[in-house]
Amino acid sequence: MFGPLLTIVTGILLAILYFPAEQHLRLSGIFPSRTEAALRVLATQPKTSKCRNIGSQLGLSCETVVVNPAFGIAYLACEPMTSRLNYNPTMGNLKGEYAGHGAVYSLDLKTEAIAKLSFSSPLPSNLTILGLNFALKDKNTAILALTNHNPNGGRIETVSHTKGSLTLDPIDSFKTKQFFDWPNSLAVLPDGSFYATSGPKHILEVFTPIQLGSIIYYDAETKKARVVAKDINFANGLSFSPDGSHLYAASTNEGLLIYKRTNLDSGALKLVEKVAIPFYADNVSVHPKTGAVYVTGHGNAVSFLLTMRDFKGESKSPSFVSRVVNNTGEDVFYGHKYKQEIVFVGTDDMFSTVSHVAVDLGGRKTLFGALATKGVGVCDWVL
Repeated sequence: MFGPLLTIVTGILLAILYFPAEQHLRLSGIFPSRTEAALRVLATQPKTSKCRNIGSQLGLSCETVVVNPAFGIAYLACEPMTSRLNYNPTMGNLKGEYAGHGAVYSLDLKTEAIAKLSFSSPLPSNLTILGLNFALKDKNTAILALTNHNPNGGRIETVSHTKGSLTLDPIDSFKTKQFFDWPNSLAVLPDGSFYATSGPKHILEVFTPIQLGSIIYYDAETKKARVVAKDINFANGLSFSPDGSHLYAASTNEGLLIYKRTNLDSGALKLVEKVAIPFYADNVSVHPKTGAVYVTGHGNAVSFLLTMRDFKGESKSPSFVSRVVNNTGEDVFYGHKYKQEIVFVGTDDMFSTVSHVAVDLGGRKTLFGALATKGVGVCDWVL
């Protein structure tokens, strides 16, 4: 009963002893208030009156949302909200009886209808999903990778999806224990190979600068994986650049990490840039045309922790989205390679604990996935 709570309290006490008070205040987002500061610098806040919540009646929280424009859908990684709050190893919530209730859903980008995608054959263990991503194998086939936080051990499931189908066909299942306990986010290649982040090894890593995280590369042909980046503070979201030459990773306290893919066969990476983000970075996504990187995250450590430990789902925590763009070469950013700016601050209940955004250029929409908010936010504008 007291195990997870004792772990959290011990971690906080150790962190207080180890890190300076000023660093704690800055990282926490309490003083100065990160939310108030973000609202002051935000040039134009998009109108939330043009937003709506889709699927809240299903009682699902969908942490990850990715758009597949070729199929006219978005993939959603969803859990019943009660399951997400009571079983989430990343946050130290380990009530195993709530595990195994996750599923992949599709959201029709035109009709906004949500449908559950079933598996054509059973997975090695029931799905407890957090991260999801995909790549197109051909015009009618998508390859998806899913993180599975089953209590028996973290896995990454690879499945195929045929356009128009409500079925997912399992291909491969990789157990991550050799590298880390709980895989977090994914970036997928058309042959089923993928990159994956480790997530936090310990909850102490979530809100301190400890660097225990890593990125692995899994080769679908050889069925072998290796570490291609390490010493990351809470390795979180992942996404490729539009041309596939770079891999973007979110580090909760370090910001956006930009890696060059130096060897496409081995998956080797080279860290080429770090871009500071003024909040806890969670997931990353990329504008498919401009290449702008959207970093989504959380600004107040206390409200976020309270929300993720509120098993009734009544607490709320503000969310942030920052856009990072590359310098065009005309030095318009006054010597900086990248420009980072906050483009959205979510203080409405609909945007509590938002962890991922995706843009639908065809419908001129932005989609919001969240850890502890029922449904998916859909807005009639593109960030």
